[in-house]
Amino acid sequence: MADWVKQLSRGTTVNATVVLTGVVGRIGTISFTQEGNGTTTVEGNISGVTPGDHALVIHTYGNVNNVWITTGAPFKPAGTKGVIDNITVDVDGYCYF
Repeated sequence: MADWVKQLSRGTTVNATVVLTGVVGRIGTISFTQEGNGTTTVEGNISGVTPGDHALVIHTYGNVNNVWITTGAPFKPAGTKGVIDNITVDVDGYCYF
């Protein structure tokens, strides 16, 4: 078993943050926190996005130069679908989740 897997099983907290950028610069952040090998908590804020419902999806690659080609398929660890959840952006273009 890899050392990092052993650390997770002992209760180590793992954090990751994604900075979202758009044409006009930074539009939000998404933070992932996992305690040991338990559930991962996802929190974030996004602004400047079209109001309404949007799917929050993790893709295999972070390259968004040619969105549907360079991001790869939705990330599917252990057979999950890669879709985290749907988010609703308010009329001002802001969402906190």
